[in-house]
Amino acid sequence: MRKVLQLASSLALAGIVIPPILYFRGELAHDVMRTVMLLATILWFVVTPFWMNRRAGA
Repeated sequence: MRKVLQLASSLALAGIVIPPILYFRGELAHDVMRTVMLLATILWFVVTPFWMNRRAGA
């Protein structure tokens, strides 16, 4: 399960980094870029805490 969460987290990070590059190159519309980045950010914040090691009280 941890590997699946890590994969989802990595894909979310790619969804945050790649759209601005495509927009800069003129291959992606501004509204599409914003939507993809918003969804990827939400996914990253939802998924990442479940696989990261955290200590109680830290």
